Amino acid sequence: MTALWRLSVVGFVTVLVGPLVVSPPAAAAADAADTRFLVTYYATPHMSQILGQRWSGCAEPNGGWGGTSSHFTITHPPCA
Repeated sequence: MTALWRLSVVGFVTVLVGPLVVSPPAAAAADAADTRFLVTYYATPHMSQILGQRWSGCAEPNGGWGGTSSHFTITHPPCA
């Protein structure tokens, strides 16, 4: 193989795959705005006492209250 042939193959692959890697689909960005992420933090692994919550999504400002811990759940309640 010649260096020129290798360069042309790499260039061809870059032209085909490059746009897929560089630009995510617009639909994925729109779907993320319509999803609420709710993280609930608990005091113990038994998840019986809530320490705090953080939320984002649904085209609303991010928010939260209370503290955080290593014991948490992530849910996706529907947008109002």
